Amino acid sequence: MLSEKYHKLRMLCLMIIYSSFLVFLLHRLVLSVELTDEIHGIASIYNIYLGNVPFMTSWDYHTGWCLLTPLFRLFHKVSPNLEGCVLFFRCTYIIFAFLVSVIIAWLLYRKTLHKNLFFLATTSVFYVSASIFQINYNSFTVFVMLLVAVMLYVSDQEKQERLYYISIGILMGMVCITYPTFMIGSVVLAIFIYTEHKKHFGKEKTFYYCLGGILTAIIFMGWIFRAGGGISLFWDGLNGMLSSPHEKTKGAVNWSFFIQTFYRPMKAYFFRAYSGVWIVFVILEWMISNYVKTGKKLWSRFIFLALLMIQMLSEQKNYGSVVLGNFIGFMIFAAFERNKLWKKYKVFFIIFILSILTYSFTSDNKNIMVVFETIGPSVFFLISFLSEIEYSKSSRFFGIIVAILLSFSGLIHSYTYVYRDEPVTQLTERVEYGIYKGLYTTPERKRFVEEMENVLTDYIMPSEKICAVTRVPMVYLMSKAKTCVPQTWDAQFLARGYTSSSPLLEYFQAMGEIPDILIATDMDVPDFYNNSKYEIHEFIEEKYELYYTCEIEGVCLYLWRRI
Repeated sequence: MLSEKYHKLRMLCLMIIYSSFLVFLLHRLVLSVELTDEIHGIASIYNIYLGNVPFMTSWDYHTGWCLLTPLFRLFHKVSPNLEGCVLFFRCTYIIFAFLVSVIIAWLLYRKTLHKNLFFLATTSVFYVSASIFQINYNSFTVFVMLLVAVMLYVSDQEKQERLYYISIGILMGMVCITYPTFMIGSVVLAIFIYTEHKKHFGKEKTFYYCLGGILTAIIFMGWIFRAGGGISLFWDGLNGMLSSPHEKTKGAVNWSFFIQTFYRPMKAYFFRAYSGVWIVFVILEWMISNYVKTGKKLWSRFIFLALLMIQMLSEQKNYGSVVLGNFIGFMIFAAFERNKLWKKYKVFFIIFILSILTYSFTSDNKNIMVVFETIGPSVFFLISFLSEIEYSKSSRFFGIIVAILLSFSGLIHSYTYVYRDEPVTQLTERVEYGIYKGLYTTPERKRFVEEMENVLTDYIMPSEKICAVTRVPMVYLMSKAKTCVPQTWDAQFLARGYTSSSPLLEYFQAMGEIPDILIATDMDVPDFYNNSKYEIHEFIEEKYELYYTCEIEGVCLYLWRRI
C-alpha cells in the first residue's frame, strides 16, 4: 500500500515537472520572428501546394516539402489569407515531435515494461535544434530516423512482421524523399536487417523492408512525372539542382573538406580552457573505478550528472558542443561501468553514425558541430533511454534525473539562443496581423513585417507570378501570389558572394515563362540595386521596369513588373 502511494506521488511529481517544461516550451514557441530559414521552409511548402513539383518545376535540393502540403491545405481552408501561418507550423512541429515520442514510448514499453519511458522519450521534444520550431528536412529526418531505430530495436526475432517492416521501409522512403542522400543509409539498414535477423526471417524482413521503400519510391516518382512533366524537364531540374550555388558552396570532398568539416571543429572543441573539465571528469571516473570500494556506482553517477550540469550552464553559445560533450561523457561513463552498449544497442549507434556522415557530407555548413546540434534530439533521447534501461536497477532515479537535466538543458538552449532575432527579453511586441500573427518580436521588427505585408498585398495581385531575386523568402507568403522560382531560398546565393544569374535564367528557359513581378531588398545584399556585377540586372533591364520602391524600417524594397 505504501509503495503504491509512493509510486503515485512520484508520478505526480514527474507530471508537474514535465507539465511546467511544456508550459515553457509553448511560451518559447511564440517568441521571435525569423525572416530567412524558418519562413523559407513554409514558403517551400506553399510552393509545392501551388502546384510545383520536386525535380520538375521545383529545383529545391530538399525535396520533401511535398510531404507537408496536406498540412498547408488544411491551414489554407481555415485561413485563406494565410494569417498566422508561421505560428500554425510551429504548433504542428510540437504536435509532430510529441506524437513520435508517444509512439516511441509505447513501442519501448511493450519490450521493456519501464514505466518512465514516456518522460524519457519526450526529452527529444524539449531540445529544439537551433531553436527553429519547424518540421523541416532536418527535424523530420531526425525524428523519423529515431523512430526507425526504435522499431528495429524492438523487432520480434520470432516473427516475420510483414506490415511492420513494410512500415519501416515506408518511413525510410519518406526520409529519402526529404533527404535524398539518405538512400545510402537505407541500403546500409537493409544489410543490417539481414545480418541481424539472419537466423530468424532475415531474408523475409529484408524483403518487406525493401518492398516498403520501393513502393514509396514508385508512388513518389509516379506523382512527380504525372503532375510535373516529362523526362526532359526532370533532367533539367536534376541538372539545375546539382549545379546550383548550394552544391558549389559545398565544394569537392577532398582533404581540405575533411580538415574544415571534422578536424578544425573537433580541435577547437578539445583544445580550449573547457577541455580541463574533461580531464577532471576522466580522472575522477578512473579513481572511482579503481580505488573507491563503497558507493562506487553512486559516486560515478554523481560525477556524470555534474558533467551534464556544467555543460548545460557553460556551453550555450555553441550547442553542438553540448550535444557532443553529453554523448562523449556518457560513453566514457559507460566504459568505466564496463557496459558493452554497442552490442546491445547497435541499431541506435548505426543510425547515429549514418546521420552524422550524411549530414556532414550533404550540408554546405562544413562543420560537424552543426551536425551534432541538428541530431541533438536523438542524442538526448539515447542518453536518457540508456541511462534508464542500463542503470536504473542499481541507481533507482538515475535515468529520470538524466532525462530531467537534458530536458531542462534543451529549454535553456531555446531561451538563450534566438535564431536571427533579438534575445527573448527584447521580444515584447505581438504581431497583430499577417503571416506572423501571434508571434512576439521587437517593436522594430513588428513594424517591418506588418508594413512589408501591407505593401506587398497592395502592389501585387494574387493572380500574378512572382520571383525574389535576393534572399527574401517571406515575400512568397506575404503577397499570396503564385510563384515562378526554382526555390524559395536564395536561388542565386547572392548573399554568399555569387554574382551569376544562374540558375534563375536557366529555370525560366526550362519553364518557358518568366515571372510577372520581380522582388528584391537590400536586407542581405546592400549593394544589389543597379550594380552591374550582379548578372541578373541585364535581364531585369531588358524585360522589366521598376514600378515601386520604398524603405521600411531601414530596408529598401524594389518591385519590377514585366514590360
